[in-house]
Amino acid sequence: MYGIAHTEVIDLPHMQATPILFDFKNVWKIHPLVERVDFLTPGAEGDHGVGAARVCNFYDGAGSVKETIIEEMPTSFTVAMSDMSLLFKTGTAKLTVAPVRGGAASRVSLEMLVEPKFGLLGVLMTRWMIAPKLPGAVKGLANGMLVHGHDPTVLVSKGGRTYRGTEANPTWVTAYMYRGWS
Repeated sequence: MYGIAHTEVIDLPHMQATPILFDFKNVWKIHPLVERVDFLTPGAEGDHGVGAARVCNFYDGAGSVKETIIEEMPTSFTVAMSDMSLLFKTGTAKLTVAPVRGGAASRVSLEMLVEPKFGLLGVLMTRWMIAPKLPGAVKGLANGMLVHGHDPTVLVSKGGRTYRGTEANPTWVTAYMYRGWS
């Protein structure tokens, strides 16, 4: 197994960030790499909770990954990853949003433990090709949470392009508008 982790801090109150992260079937609204989500089964808490399952389909052609919630706490959830078209046979990913600065901001963390395909070659490819991309993916997720938290009509998707409106009728928004929330 190979472990990868990264953390970002965003200026979004913890009470506002938590429900955004826990919107399990709508991760496509905040994650710049996820094109769409096929929601498979509800969990113990409806759209989330233990047992909830989704398939995330990626923009970059990396394919998809099935994620099923296996553990859920008030500020985190862990998914089992399977049916992946990535370099991994199986794995788990834990997403956490924790309060910082007295709850005025949030720490967004992703911890992955994966079993690479292709033996030693897979481990090396994971270490030098996948692991360096994780900080950018977590930054994109955290930025998507921040943008969507300040204006729920703004969606961060379309391969990293930010837009307002619907998939059918998007209005593109320039990213610099969201760098300095006041």
